[in-house]
Formats: sequence, structure tokens, C-alpha cells
Amino acid sequence: MYSLSHDGLHRSVRPSYANTGVTRQFNYFSQALTAQTPVFASLLSKDGQYYYNHFRDYFMQFDTLSMSFTYIIQTSHGTSMGMTEDDSGVVRSATHPNSGLVSFNPKTRQFRDYGFVYKQTWYMYQRTIAADDLGLIYIAIGSAKSQFVCFHPNTTQSWPLLCESQRIAGSPWLYRDNDGKVYGLNVNSSPIYKFYITGTQYLFYGNFQSGKVLKSFDPESKTFSIQYPNNGSIPGNIVTLSFNYTSQGATFIDMRMTPDGKYISGASQFPMNFFTMDENGNFTNYLAWDQFNVVKSVPFDSRYMFFGSYSDGSLLQYDTTRPRVNAELGNNVSNPILLASANPHIIRPSCIVIHPNKDLVLMNRWWSSPLESNEISSHCFKSHTTH
Repeated sequence: MYSLSHDGLHRSVRPSYANTGVTRQFNYFSQALTAQTPVFASLLSKDGQYYYNHFRDYFMQFDTLSMSFTYIIQTSHGTSMGMTEDDSGVVRSATHPNSGLVSFNPKTRQFRDYGFVYKQTWYMYQRTIAADDLGLIYIAIGSAKSQFVCFHPNTTQSWPLLCESQRIAGSPWLYRDNDGKVYGLNVNSSPIYKFYITGTQYLFYGNFQSGKVLKSFDPESKTFSIQYPNNGSIPGNIVTLSFNYTSQGATFIDMRMTPDGKYISGASQFPMNFFTMDENGNFTNYLAWDQFNVVKSVPFDSRYMFFGSYSDGSLLQYDTTRPRVNAELGNNVSNPILLASANPHIIRPSCIVIHPNKDLVLMNRWWSSPLESNEISSHCFKSHTTH
């Protein structure tokens, strides 16, 4: 028994044996090691033998029996946001940002790159993909405007299923149900059933064939917990084991001195944290709201810092004189406080400026879909009125 995981930028596959915690680490090939793109989707084959991912223009198969990468091929530009396995065992991968689609048959070793099957003038997010019992492939696309795309593998034709008047801001979902048909759920819904083990970067599947359950897997503390099967009405024991691995660490994003000059504060991704370090080198990690993409200190104030977060373009205010409390939507006593958000649009903040009049905080919003424009959102510093 084993679990599969990745490091900060997902540069390796690490099977950890559930009975002992003994870990073997398999680094990706050189092109993947230098790619600044993590794995956003992965899939375990129905028979449990093959583990698939597709990122930064490379599709990969990892064999859990031979413990080696057994297939690697370069694809059209893209990183998978959704993967699935159809009834015949063919693996399908839909890629960000331009709705690319590829397929791989592990029995015949045939790989097909269909290129880009749906085009828009902005970047798209292809979070779910499914195949029906007729062999048709469906992709749910967001988040500037929702869309479902149907693809016919035999003819390589594709067509959108929603007319323009039906498309709304946000990310739709789709899933294959017990009747073999694929159903679409528009924005703010979630899939309720899957035949296969797949998902986004948040994928966590902990059910072992023996009946044991992986309750937790923490790469930061290097521990995982296994619960043994129940003995009648008596819950099974939970055993915590440690594992070990090497890593290049999280990706550093931004860093600033705190307003009082006592600390350095910054942000990282994979994991999404913000941190502080004092003059003695004491380092503390905190959970970030999404991914803090930009950090700004207030030059004329000894209390406040501001964070701009991806992916929903949030602006947050952090009071360095108060204890940190996880940010919550609508909770004005948290620290940091969530001031404004561009949700459901995808926004990657790149700059925060404190206006010379000392009243406004301005945040640049790069990649404002679907207009792809650079916009400014402002926050009134004193009265906390957001525009």
C-alpha cells in the first residue's frame, strides 16, 4: 500500500508505504524540474497500476508496480485542469489555458493530441471532464463565462452546448452518473459521483482495498495517519507514522519589512502561506487566504500591511499589532480582514500602492477575465469603504 504526493512545485512522485512510512522519491525529468508550473490535476487508473499527470506541456504515466515513469510525451501548450478515464480505459486530459485535449491508451500506447477544442479571447479553466457511455467527451469550462463543450473522438469535432445567453460568470461542473450519461451543473454546484479516482490539486483519496483509511497526510510535518478497519461496533485504531523526503521547498512570491521594522513578512505558494521572521531568525508560518500574490507595508503607519490574493482578486488588511486569526468572509474581527473580492472572476494582483493622500489603497488587478484588462480597485484607508 502506498500514497502518492508531490513537493512544493510538484517536482516528484513519492510513494509512501502505509505500513511503515518508508518513502521512495522519484524526481521528474529535467524539463519538469525547471518548470514553474505545479500539477493541477492527476488520475489513478481504475486498476490502481498507473498514476497520470499532465503539466507544462508534458503528459506522464507513472507505473506503481515498476515504480518508474513509463511514458512521457510533449503536448500542445497547456497544464491539465481535469483528467478522466473512459469505459475502454483511455485517459483523457483537458488543459488550461486554451482548452487543449489529449488522450492516451495504456493498452495500445497510442497517444493523440487534438490541439485546442474551444477558443475564446481569454484564458479558461477546465476543472472537470467526463466521458459518457457512448464515448463522447465533455469538458466544463470557466470562469469568465461558463460553458460545456462536447467532443467526438472519432470525428475530432467539438461544439459548445450553452448559447451565449446561458453563460454566466463562474465555473460550472459536470459528472458521469450511474446511468452512463454525463450531467452538467452550472456555476456554484459540485459533482456528486465519480467512477474514477481523479481530481484537482486538492485530490485526497484515502481508501485502501484492505479497508484501512488514510485519515491525514501532511507533507509539512512529514506525518500521516492510518485508521484500521472497525471491529464490529468498535472503531479501528488510528496509527500515525512519519515519512521523509527532500524538496526544493515552496515557491517564494513576495516579501516586505513590517511597518514597525521588527519583522520581515512574505508569502509563498504550494503551500499557500504567509510568514514572518524576526531579527533573530525566528520563523513562523501562517495559513494564507488563497494565494497572497503581493505584499505591501504602509510606510506612514506602524500597524497595517495589505495583501492581494489570487485567484479571486481579494484585498486583505493585516494588523501587525493583533494576533493572527484566519480570514473569513464577512468576519471583521479576523486578522487579516477580507476587504474586497473580485469573485467569481479570476484576478492575479500584481501591485498594491498606498496613495500619497494617505486615504486610499490601490490594488492593480492583472488578468481581469474576460476583458484581459488591467484594472484598479481602491480601498478607503480610514473609513474602510471599498470601491
